[in-house]
Amino acid sequence: MTIGNDRGRLLTAVYQVGASPRLREIPAVDIVRRVWFQNYLSDGLQLHWHQVDNIPPAAKCISSPYDLEAHHARQHTTQWVGYKVQITDTCEDD
Repeated sequence: MTIGNDRGRLLTAVYQVGASPRLREIPAVDIVRRVWFQNYLSDGLQLHWHQVDNIPPAAKCISSPYDLEAHHARQHTTQWVGYKVQITDTCEDD
């Protein structure tokens, strides 16, 4: 929870009245904000992890801060963060 609390303080400072609006325009700040909200809930006093039944939909979650379009995927017992690609191959000459 230490990391969550630190990020919460950072976001509070960036979004408080009187903070430079330019800070909110930094792409990394928006990524931190989105990741923080997808993982944590605050009741005003304490920070909590999202419960299993209250996790945001996977399509809205950031799986990798380095590639915002990559998502968690699973096929049978294999899991990864990235992309799914459908490849079709034919044996035709043309």
